[in-house]
Amino acid sequence: MLNQIYEEIKGDTGSFVNLYGLAKTVGMNVRHVDRLLLMITNNDLPSVESRYEGLRKEAATLEFDKEISARVSK
Repeated sequence: MLNQIYEEIKGDTGSFVNLYGLAKTVGMNVRHVDRLLLMITNNDLPSVESRYEGLRKEAATLEFDKEISARVSK
């Protein structure tokens, strides 16, 4: 199973090591991480990713609007 995971992530284990370190730092175990991921994604990761992208674009637009407003008011 570990070999399959290694093949899927193409040897980029850094993200998993970081996740493990973060979880350990806050006292989470595998069960906690599983429950949290399921709770956040509600078993629908694509919709969470889509929502994230939408919010990221909205934040960029708001930041741009803020910069324009700051220039106009000078």
